Amino acid sequence: RHIVKLMVEIANPQFGDRVYDPTCGTGGFLIQAFNHIKRSCKTTSSNLKTLKEETVFGRELIYTGSIAKMNMIITGDGHTNIIQMDSLEAPVKNHYDVVLANPPYAQITDYGDLYPIHSIQADPIFLQHIMLSLNDNGKAAVIVPEGVLYRKGADKKVRELLLTKYNLIAIISLPSESFVPYASAKTYILMFQKGSQTKKVWF
Repeated sequence: RHIVKLMVEIANPQFGDRVYDPTCGTGGFLIQAFNHIKRSCKTTSSNLKTLKEETVFGRELIYTGSIAKMNMIITGDGHTNIIQMDSLEAPVKNHYDVVLANPPYAQITDYGDLYPIHSIQADPIFLQHIMLSLNDNGKAAVIVPEGVLYRKGADKKVRELLLTKYNLIAIISLPSESFVPYASAKTYILMFQKGSQTKKVWF
């Protein structure tokens, strides 16, 4: 939860932003973003309607999407924008202002040919999905396994794309085994923004 809170604070979504998590699980990022935005705006009926219906959007492959919907209802709503599906089979382009995500690591995908840099490995495809989904000046905070920063092949090509077409603002190293027992991989948070080339990275 403290990592989720940190990432939302760094991304700092504002009222009127559309926030997306393509691998939303039980809704942790979306709930934190919803509450973050709610604290920063006036609680008028019009604003609450925008928050409930036009602010948070999520996709989840497995049944935990239903738990995310329930959690969103308890939080204040937004559940109608959570869909159970494989996010990678339906690329989104220029649609969201903020993306917050912790995609699953070391997966295989059948949909890599739908993205500019093809791969059957899901790590570089998830990152491309997030990059493509951002509006101009949109921001993302994404947890990635260490290999995304060092591997050759598709991962290297995606890194080049990230550095030349996006502003990679920061790379934040997380302690080893931060997500045990769910995953043991060494991980990092990537913070980037669409619309300008990378000139300097804070590590």
